[in-house]
Amino acid sequence: MENINFCVIIVAGGSGKRFGADIPKLLVELAGKPIIFYTIRNVAKSHTNRIVLVVPEGYESRFDEIAKNAISGEKPIYITTGGVHRSDSVRRGLEKLREHCSDEDIVLIHDGARPLASPQLFDRCAEYTKNKYAVITALPIVETVKIVEDNIVLDTPPREKFWTAQTPQGFLYKIINDALANDDVFTDDAAACEKLGHKVAVIMGERENIKITTPQDLYIAEKLIRKRYNR
Repeated sequence: MENINFCVIIVAGGSGKRFGADIPKLLVELAGKPIIFYTIRNVAKSHTNRIVLVVPEGYESRFDEIAKNAISGEKPIYITTGGVHRSDSVRRGLEKLREHCSDEDIVLIHDGARPLASPQLFDRCAEYTKNKYAVITALPIVETVKIVEDNIVLDTPPREKFWTAQTPQGFLYKIINDALANDDVFTDDAAACEKLGHKVAVIMGERENIKITTPQDLYIAEKLIRKRYNR
C-alpha cells in the first residue's frame, strides 16, 4: 500500500443492558479484554496516523486507559464524548478531528462494536477512498430476501442487488462533514452522503467483521477471537 494518510473515528457508544451489564456495551469483556480493546488495537495496526474515540459521557478515563493499553503509544488517540444518536456521535468525532486534519484528508468511520475488522480492511478502505471520495465496506447477501408487510410476502427481489453494509466507511473530510451538517438521524454514514447526491463506492468487506449487538454475537466473537489469537 502506498503511503496514504488517513484518520479513523471509532464510535464507541451502546448500552450493555442486553448483556446483563450496567456498563457501556464496549466495556463488556470479550476473551478477557473489553470489546473496545480489540477494535482499537486493529485500527492502530493499520496505516492510520490518528484515531478519535467517541465514548459515553462519564467513561472517558476508562476508555482512555484501555486505549493506551491497546496502542502502546504507537498512534495519537483523542477522546471525545458522544451524543444521543449515532449520527450525533459521528458529528462530535468530526469536530474533534477538525483540529488535526484538512477538508481533503481521508476519514474512516468505524463501529466500535466490530472488533474483528482486520487492519488490512482499514488500509484497503482508505486506499479506495482516495480515488472514490466515499466508500463503504459491504458483503453480498447469501440468503433470499423477502419484502413483507403485515406478515404477508409481497415480493422476492433478486438478491444479487443486495449487500449488507459494514464499517469502516471512508470519506473525504469535507464530504462527510457537509453531509452530517444538519440534525438528520442516520444509522449509516454513507446514507447521509447518498442523500446529498454523492456516489458511494463499495468494496468487499470481511465475513468475520461481525457487529456485536446480542449475547449470541458476543459468543461468536469470542470463538473467533480465541481462534485468531490462539487464546
